[in-house]
Amino acid sequence: MNALKSYIRSITPLSDNSWNLLQSCITEGSFKKGELLLKEGQVCQSIFFYSGRIL
Repeated sequence: MNALKSYIRSITPLSDNSWNLLQSCITEGSFKKGELLLKEGQVCQSIFFYSGRIL
């Protein structure tokens, strides 16, 4: 989650209190190689932040 925090702070100021509030809404996950985030026609209800190797 540090990568996400650093990325957000590179764009806009973010207080520790704001980060704590945001962090409570974030779920970390992982995906296997070749796994799709969405299927065709599916409505996205999430925001994804990728912090790993090249896709």
